[in-house]
Amino acid sequence: MRVSIFFITIGVMLLGISTVLAHGYVERTDPEDGAELSDSPETIRIWFNEPLIQDSGRISAIHSSTGSVIALGPTIHDTADPTLIYAEVQEELPEGAYIVTAKATVISDGHEPSNSFVFWVGQKNRPTSDNPDDLEPAYGILVLFAGLLGAASGISWWMMRQKPLEILHPPQDITHISLE
Repeated sequence: MRVSIFFITIGVMLLGISTVLAHGYVERTDPEDGAELSDSPETIRIWFNEPLIQDSGRISAIHSSTGSVIALGPTIHDTADPTLIYAEVQEELPEGAYIVTAKATVISDGHEPSNSFVFWVGQKNRPTSDNPDDLEPAYGILVLFAGLLGAASGISWWMMRQKPLEILHPPQDITHISLE
């Protein structure tokens, strides 16, 4: 019984993961995430893993160092490939990093996945410091996972240590039970 409670608790925690994985997502992009381009791209293309609702897509881009919005043409839903949206770049992009954000609604469940990715025109910026202590590592996900695992273990341990209630005398009044 106690072991089954433990597995039920773990199953409930993992249920949330499968629910998240069931939605649509961005499958690939052109330019690719992290790409280092020698010239400005003419078009930004984004493919999703599922067909999209016609005209539901939006693509936007900003220059990361200045924060200025990049002029893109309207977001077009490709009629030949229902998983593809794209937008024409309206101007020659100067060197630097660009952050692209895309959203579209998938047909299967109406979910609106969004994704952001970065590409560079010219050479990528490198960290200004060679000292690893200056570059803060991202431990947030590991801390979150360890906390959730610890909480699940603690709750399971507590549930397994609970004793069942024992009723000493059958109640005469069903609304009052005597416990010892």
